[in-house]
Amino acid sequence: MPYRFFRRRKSKSSAPEASSRLIEPLESRVLLAGTGLKGEYFDNADLTNYKFTRTDATLNFNFGASAPDASMGADQYSMRWTGQIEAPVSGNFTFYINQDDGFRAWGASYLAVDHFVTHASADETPISFPLTAGQRYGVRIEYFKGTGSGQIQLRWSGPGIAKQVIPQTYLYPSAAALPSPWVDNEVGAPGRVANATYANGVFTLKGGGASITGTNDQFEFANQFLSGDGEINGNVSSMQNTNSQAESGAMFRQSMAANSPYVGVLILPSGAARLQYRSTAGGAVTTVNGPSSGQHWFRIVRSGTTFTGYSSATKGVWTQIGQINIASIGSTGFIGLASHAHNNAALNKSTFDNVQVLRNVTPTTAYPFADSMAPNQSAANTEIANSYTAWKSKYVTSTGAGGFLRVQRTENNNDTVSEGIGYGMILAAYNNDKTTFDGLWNYAKSHFNVHGVMNWHITPQNTIASGGNNGATDGDEDMAFALCVADKNWGGYTADCVALINTIYANEVESGTNVLRPGDFFGGASQTNPSYFAPAFYKIFKAKTGNAGWDNVVNSCYQILANVNSKNSGTGLVPAWCKSDGTAVAGQNYTYQYDATRMPLRIAMDWAWFGDSRAKAQLDLINAFFKNIGATNIKDGYSITGTVQGQFHNAAFVSPAAAGAIASTDTAYKTAMFNETVSLTAFGNYYNDSIRLISLIFMAGKMQAP
Repeated sequence: MPYRFFRRRKSKSSAPEASSRLIEPLESRVLLAGTGLKGEYFDNADLTNYKFTRTDATLNFNFGASAPDASMGADQYSMRWTGQIEAPVSGNFTFYINQDDGFRAWGASYLAVDHFVTHASADETPISFPLTAGQRYGVRIEYFKGTGSGQIQLRWSGPGIAKQVIPQTYLYPSAAALPSPWVDNEVGAPGRVANATYANGVFTLKGGGASITGTNDQFEFANQFLSGDGEINGNVSSMQNTNSQAESGAMFRQSMAANSPYVGVLILPSGAARLQYRSTAGGAVTTVNGPSSGQHWFRIVRSGTTFTGYSSATKGVWTQIGQINIASIGSTGFIGLASHAHNNAALNKSTFDNVQVLRNVTPTTAYPFADSMAPNQSAANTEIANSYTAWKSKYVTSTGAGGFLRVQRTENNNDTVSEGIGYGMILAAYNNDKTTFDGLWNYAKSHFNVHGVMNWHITPQNTIASGGNNGATDGDEDMAFALCVADKNWGGYTADCVALINTIYANEVESGTNVLRPGDFFGGASQTNPSYFAPAFYKIFKAKTGNAGWDNVVNSCYQILANVNSKNSGTGLVPAWCKSDGTAVAGQNYTYQYDATRMPLRIAMDWAWFGDSRAKAQLDLINAFFKNIGATNIKDGYSITGTVQGQFHNAAFVSPAAAGAIASTDTAYKTAMFNETVSLTAFGNYYNDSIRLISLIFMAGKMQAP
C-alpha cells in the first residue's frame, strides 16, 4: 500500500448552530498559532495501559534508554498522537517519520503505513503531495518501543522549507469527532463549513455544497480508506429538506478531488433513491433512478470493478437500482457517507444509523449480512435434499386430512398441530414443492376458527382435539411467512398472505402494548413466549401489507428480550413463558426448555436478512454461552442463568443454537455447530427433525427472505 498518511480537511468553526433557521451566515475562519498534537501515553506496548494525556508541542523525541515519563517504565511503552497539521504555504510537501521501534500512521481516516514491529531507526520512504495554504489536514500516529533505545520524529519539507521537524505553530490537538477509522472531509470546498460527528450509534452529517453531479462535486464526506472488495449499508434516519435535490447516502470514491470517479446510492428528501456515478475523472455524472418514494436504507457492494447499488424502505428487503463497471476507481479508495444541501449557502443536517462497512472481505453472497455456514456447500445441498425427502416421507400424510395433506406427530399418536403445518409450509416453499405446500395450506384453512387462524390441535380423525380450539401464534406466523415465500416463488398467494397477516396483527398482537400474544384468545404483556418472537417476519409483514404497526411489534420483542437479559446473567437464554417485563408467569415454565429453543433461529434470521444490531447483540450472548459448552455437549434444558437441567443431546436444542452461530466471527465454532446439526439424523421425533431441517436450510444460505 502507498505510504499515504495525511488527508485534506478544512478547519471547523466552533460557532454554535442557530436552531431557528436553515441558512446561516458564513463563519469566518480565524487561523491561530498551533499548540501541538494531543498525546496519549500508555505503559505497555499495545496502547491499552493508559497513563495520561498531554499536548506535545512537536514530535521530536529521543528517549534513548530512558522512560518518557516518571510514571512509565523505560521499556514496553506506547503513545498515540492525534490532531491536525496546517499548511503554511501552498505547494508540494514531503513528510518523513523517523522512529525506533515501530509506528503506524493514519490520515485520520485510514491506516496507510503500518510498521508496528520492532526495528531500528530509519527514515521511512518520503511521501509527497500538494497542500493548500491555511488548510488543516488530519493526522493520527501510534508508536511503541520494545526494548533498547526509543525515538520518534515527524518532519516535513516544502516550498521554501528545508527538511525539519514540523514546528508547533502548525500543529493542532483537535479532538476527533468520529471514531477511528472514520474521518470527515469537505470535497470541493463548499461555501459553508460542514462537519460530521458520531454518538450512540448515530452519524450526524451537516453537509454543505451545491451538488454531487456535473463534472465537479461539493459535499460532506465521512469516510474510511478501503482496499479491495467490500460494501457499505445503512439508514438515512433523518434529513433536512434544504432543497428538493439535496441528497444523503453512501459512496465509493477514488479520491478527495472534486472531479473524482465515484459511485453513490443517494436518498432525496422525497424518499426517492438514486444510483449516481462518474466513470472518469472530470466526466459527466450518470443518474439511474430507483424507487420514487419511501426509501431510506442504502447499500453499495463492490466486487472487483463492479459496483451494485440498492435501496429499501425496510432494511434487507433490497431493491437493486443498478450495476456499473468502473475500472477508474482503483483497488484502493474511499468508502463512506455523503451529504449535501444542494444550496451552497446552507447546511443539510442528516443522521445515519445501522451503518456497516464490510472491508477487505469479499461481499457475502447468501444473505445481505451473513453467508452460508456450510463447510462444503455441495454436501450441504445434498443433505438438505435427502433430509427433506425423509422428513416428508415420515411426517406428511393424507390420512385423516380431509382430502388435503397434514404433518403428523408420529410420537404423539399421529395427531397434528398448527405449528407443524407452519413448519411443513416453510419446508415445502424452500424445497420448491408446491403440491405439498398447497395440500398443507388447504388443510389449515379447513380448520380455521372465527378469527381466520387455524385451531391449533387436530386429532388423527380430523376433529378438534380437546382444548385444541383457537390459534397458536407461532404456527400462524410461520404459515403467513411461508405464504410470503410462496407468493414470491410461484405467485397467486397475495390475498391469502395479506389476509392472514392482518388477522394475526388484529388478534395476536396486544393493542396498546404491541406485545405478541401466544394465541388469539389469551396472553399479551401478562404472558408471552419469547420463542415465538420473529422480528424478521414482522419486517416482511410490514412490507407486504404496508402496516407500519409491525415496527412496534419488532421493538416490543427486542425490549422483552432485553428485560429477560437483565435476569439471565448474560447467557442470552430465554424462558418458555414470561411477562413483558421479563419476569416469570405464575404456574408457567421459566426455563430454557423445548418451547424456548427456537429463539436463536428466529433472531438469526433478523441478523442475516436485515442486519438489526439488536439481533446481533442477542446472538453474541447466545453464542458465547454455547461456545463455552461446546457443540457436542449441549443438553435439552437449562435454567435461564445457564445451569444444566436436561440430560439428552438432540436437534431441538443444537440446531437453533447452531443457526445463531451465523452471526459469530469464529469459523471453527460455526463449523462445529453446523456439523453437529448435520450429524443428528436419527429421524423419529417430529419437533426435533422439523427444527433441524429448517435450521440446516437457513445455515446453508438457502433461505432467502421473500
